[in-house]
Amino acid sequence: MKDATLISRTKYKWDRNRTFYFVSAVLAEPSSDDGWPEIPANEISAHNASLLSGWRGHLIQLKSPILCHDDIRRIIVGNGFRIYPPFDLCDKEGISGALNGVSIPVGPVDVEKKMDLPDYAIKGLNLSVNSADAKQKYGLRIDIRDGTELEPLIEYFLRTTRQYTNQWWVSSALNPFDSGLRVSFPIQSSFDPHPVQIFKGAGEIETSWLGSNSTQGLIGFEKVLNNGIWGEILSSIAYNSRLEDAMHFHHEGIAAFMGNNDRNCIMNLALMFEVAENKARIFKDMKRFSKNKDLLNNPVVSTAKQAAVFRKLITDRDNIAHGREPIHMNSDVRNLIDYLEVSVEFMNSYLGICHEFGWEKVINTKFK
Repeated sequence: MKDATLISRTKYKWDRNRTFYFVSAVLAEPSSDDGWPEIPANEISAHNASLLSGWRGHLIQLKSPILCHDDIRRIIVGNGFRIYPPFDLCDKEGISGALNGVSIPVGPVDVEKKMDLPDYAIKGLNLSVNSADAKQKYGLRIDIRDGTELEPLIEYFLRTTRQYTNQWWVSSALNPFDSGLRVSFPIQSSFDPHPVQIFKGAGEIETSWLGSNSTQGLIGFEKVLNNGIWGEILSSIAYNSRLEDAMHFHHEGIAAFMGNNDRNCIMNLALMFEVAENKARIFKDMKRFSKNKDLLNNPVVSTAKQAAVFRKLITDRDNIAHGREPIHMNSDVRNLIDYLEVSVEFMNSYLGICHEFGWEKVINTKFK
C-alpha cells in the first residue's frame, strides 16, 4: 500500500516508500567477423516464450546473517512470491566492508586534507561464528509477481524467522557479528595518521595499521535454522499467520540490550510481561487487567520470585515513560541482567502455556 495519500495534508513528508533503482548492462555485439553465434529462429522463439511474464527474482544481502544449516531445500511458495532458503555470499570482502579506494579526513582542528589508506593497511576484517552445526548466511533470494511489495515481505519473513529461531538480531538494524569497525591506526601529536617507517636494513616490519572489527557472542537460547524450523516458517508464511506479540517484544528487548540501548530494553521487556500475562489470562477465560500492578499481584505466567523482579522492571519502565530515571537499573546494573535472565525463564513458561492451548489460538488472540 502506498502511503502518499496519508501524508498529503502534513507539514513534513512522512513517506517511508523507497525509490528503487535498477541498472542494466548493454551487451554490444563484437565487431569481429565471427561476432555472436547464429541461433535458429525457433530457438529464439522458445527462449522468449520461456520468460515468466510479470515476475522478477531479487538477490538480497541481509544486514545481519541468519544462522542455519546447509541442507534446507524447500522453497516457501505464497500468493505472488517465492522465498528460497538463505545462502552463502562468497564476497567476504563485501561483507566485511573492506575500505578499498577510501580517503580519510585529516587535520588538527578542521579537516585540512584527505589521505588515502596506505597499501600496507589491512582494510577490513571478516568475523564469523560458523561452526559444524551452523553457518552465517547473508544471501536471500525472493521472487515476486508484479503487485507484490518486496520490503514488507522481507520484514515479515525476517520477523517470522526470528520468532521461530530466537535469533534476536534478525530483522533489527543491529548486526552482532559486525560492529562497523574497519581500520585502526596510530596517530601523531598533530593528529595526522602515523605512517609506518620503511627503511633499508629494518628487516621485517610489523605494521601498526590494523584491520579491525568486533563481534558479540550468542546468548544461549538461540536455535539454528534447520529443516524442522524452516517447515514451521513455511507454514506460518503460507497461511499469512500473525506474529506473536509477546515474543516480538522479548526479542526487541534483547536486541536493544545488546545494542547498548538499556532504556528501550526495559520498555520492551515490560511490554512483553504485560502482553504475555494478559494473553495467558484470556486463554484461561480470566479477567484481563489494564494495570501492571494488578498483573503483578495476580500473575498467571510468572512465579512469585519472577514477579518480584518484574516489579522493579515495571517501576523502571514507568519512570522512563514519564521522563524520569530508571532508579533500580541506575542503582545497580545487575538489576538489568536480572530483568533479562528472568525474561527468558518467563518466556519459556509462557510458551509452555501457549502450546497447551494451541499455537493457532495463541497467534490469533487479540485484546478486546
